[in-house]
Amino acid sequence: MATIRLARDALAAARCDGEAALRDAAVAWLRGCADDAPSWAPPASPPTGAAQVADHDAPPLPAGHRVGAWRLLRPIGRGGMGVVHLAERADAELPMRAALKFMHGAVALDAVGARRFRDERRILAQLDHPAIARLLDGGVDGGVPWFAMEYVAGAPIDAWCDARALPVDARLRLFRSVCDAVQHAHARLVVHRDLKPGNVLVSDDGAPKLLDFGIAKLLDADAAPDDLRTRPGADPMTPAYAAPEQRRGAPPSTAVDVYALGVLLHVLLTGRLAGEPRADAAAEAARA
Repeated sequence: MATIRLARDALAAARCDGEAALRDAAVAWLRGCADDAPSWAPPASPPTGAAQVADHDAPPLPAGHRVGAWRLLRPIGRGGMGVVHLAERADAELPMRAALKFMHGAVALDAVGARRFRDERRILAQLDHPAIARLLDGGVDGGVPWFAMEYVAGAPIDAWCDARALPVDARLRLFRSVCDAVQHAHARLVVHRDLKPGNVLVSDDGAPKLLDFGIAKLLDADAAPDDLRTRPGADPMTPAYAAPEQRRGAPPSTAVDVYALGVLLHVLLTGRLAGEPRADAAAEAARA
């Protein structure tokens, strides 16, 4: 896998004709397709109703659509819970951009999915750290919940470091900033549960940002038991970065993030995953 990754990155760099930003974006996209895509185990029961399937295939909202004080520019991501659009503030004198996340209509009909979407917004509202993408706004548009996050234009931390051939001490300084952001979340009883290069972007000025709290858990002492329990085979995860207890479906703790940070550090320092498990095979990741 390491050889393939190096060859792929070299090809992207060669085709970008010395344009650093374009090269970083190309490398990030290729790595996201091959190495870093999250894997979901099959749900406990298949979705019911044609509307649920059709909703995920629905076309994105058009450019120019107004959502609260925001104007949509273009879709920039689509996942299991919703679609993310790049947007700009429509009523501000100074330009301001954000990433607007809309919940799929089908998710709203599913109790677990709807709760995760609400939890992500609730969690982001509690976090205030320079290395964590901030929550900016939120509401409902046409009956569909949404929230706006700080837009981060950057490359995954491993691609950013490799593109600049950063020495070990510089990589460790970046990693320390990520650890500080994770500690900030843990101090507020938030477990991210999906720490990986694709969720730690580094901007052109070298500032890392932790994002995507879509499967995070809030370890709230007042929460219902179901809010703190992970059902084996039902929760999303990225197996190559998931702790053994996370793959077993054990109750989450801050230890799962510490494990993922260790895997991330291994990737930053060696250029490969520990054990090189296939990212799409949870069983192989568990054995590794």
